Amino acid sequence: MAVNVSLSKHKGNSYVQLRLDIPSGTTLMFEDDVVKITTENPKTSSQAVFPNISLVDTPIVNSYSTGAEIQKLRLPVRTRLVGERLYAGATGFDKHFWLAAYVDTSAATDIDIEFPRFSLNGVPTQSVRVHFKSQTLVAVALINC
Repeated sequence: MAVNVSLSKHKGNSYVQLRLDIPSGTTLMFEDDVVKITTENPKTSSQAVFPNISLVDTPIVNSYSTGAEIQKLRLPVRTRLVGERLYAGATGFDKHFWLAAYVDTSAATDIDIEFPRFSLNGVPTQSVRVHFKSQTLVAVALINC
């Protein structure tokens, strides 16, 4: 199983996104929908809630959309997610599930995000924490015409 975590902005608001790639023979089920955020510089503590699980990419938009067609592509957070191997022609990939929630990072430079506990193949897991540290990156690209 692969998990991708990102912290980004949408319309000026910070959000956390989680993409789960669940292979065939694997099930995952969240025990809760609460995400805990702790920051340093400034020191804050807050919580956010994953509103649902999106079956399509760009969950920060899709999870909050009121469109009827998009609502069909969402699951409750505590749904048992069943992995599957999917194919597009000869290319195979594990089934994707996305979660996203707006979070308060208060423009901090150090951010800890604790995700809801979950069970994997029926076995409960410990809470998972991810640490983000803001860094400035300067890139120089020379163009030779």
